[in-house]
Amino acid sequence: MQSDLDLLRQLQRTDVLFRRLIHQLLPPDSTGGHGHGKILYILAKFGPMSQKELAQRLEIRPQSLTDALTRLEQEGTISRIRSERDKREQTVEITEKGRARSEQLHALRVETAGRIMEPLTQEEREQLGRIMDKILDYGKELEDAGNG
Repeated sequence: MQSDLDLLRQLQRTDVLFRRLIHQLLPPDSTGGHGHGKILYILAKFGPMSQKELAQRLEIRPQSLTDALTRLEQEGTISRIRSERDKREQTVEITEKGRARSEQLHALRVETAGRIMEPLTQEEREQLGRIMDKILDYGKELEDAGNG
């Protein structure tokens, strides 16, 4: 029987494997850094938003987002516009280049996920989904209880 710690390690190793496979599939000229795909995905899905709102959706501090946004802006995948109302606030929006990049990264993630899940039957995939949902829901409860 596996211990809880062994199961947690397996989850972490699965995450590392997924990230390595994504990295291997990215084109050699790709400049995507840590979290850049997630930033582009959120902007593509939800549209322009303040840097503060983007940080909230990413569940990080706004200061942690600054370097990534600078790099994405330099490569032309996002643009930032200062608010007329409050010069300290910036609206971040995805460009057409960024939208294409987001779609490319999404397709790679779908392909990689399919490869990783290939040995599982459909029933096993559904069971794994239910188990992961249960863990995530409980983790959220623990997190909320710790913040309250």
